[in-house]
Amino acid sequence: MMTSLREIGRAIGDYRTAFRFIHSHRLYLWLWWPVAVNLLLVVMALALGEVMATQFQERIDQWLGWDDGWWNQVLRWTLGVLSRMLIFFVYALVYKQLVLIILAPVLAYLSEQTEALKTGRHFDFSWRQLFQDALRGAGIALRNLFFELLITLLLFFFAFVPLVGLLAPLLLLIVQAYFFGFSMIDYSCERSRWSVRKRLSFMRSHRGLAIGNGLMFYGLFLIPYLGWAIAPVLGIVAGTLSFLDTKKPGLSADPVSQK
Repeated sequence: MMTSLREIGRAIGDYRTAFRFIHSHRLYLWLWWPVAVNLLLVVMALALGEVMATQFQERIDQWLGWDDGWWNQVLRWTLGVLSRMLIFFVYALVYKQLVLIILAPVLAYLSEQTEALKTGRHFDFSWRQLFQDALRGAGIALRNLFFELLITLLLFFFAFVPLVGLLAPLLLLIVQAYFFGFSMIDYSCERSRWSVRKRLSFMRSHRGLAIGNGLMFYGLFLIPYLGWAIAPVLGIVAGTLSFLDTKKPGLSADPVSQK
């Protein structure tokens, strides 16, 4: 327990180290990728949400056969607002994972460059390897999204249990933070050619690193615009630095997966 708490604190501190790392190595251009992706997603979400809300409202009108009385107008307006709020809630729930899926190629390459600058290790650029890392990163994000939605649904029902349900928001935050941190650190595990079993064992042994990284990632995403831009870049750099500082000599490759 104390080890996990210390690792959470260290992972949070690694965000400050990541900020200094980005500044010292002039990695500011990487921030433009999340900015572009976030602008694209926001525009698409607003357009899609408006279309879906309008269609939903038209179906309700046809089903109930409302007239033009003022009371029906109020109900129609209320349902329109509630439907848009529901669409926004669903979007907000999957939004961060969508960003990670789209940015997977960028994050894979940035993680590699961070390790190269930190350790002096040279990596030969390979489109094939970049594609494999990006595909794996997107797959991890999709898997995490599935488990996050499943656990969120379970915790939603758990929230109705008297007294005990008060813990549901905290548990949900920890679960989401773990999956976000998992995504940030797993790029380094893949680059070390670890098997799925070894990387899962590493995450279980150092879950504090994942939770701490994810807490900062989640917290930054609560800051409109600025947080959306810097969270993925700071998260991947911090996750890579945490992994490099934690990985012990002799664990750089997995005999099971090594070619």
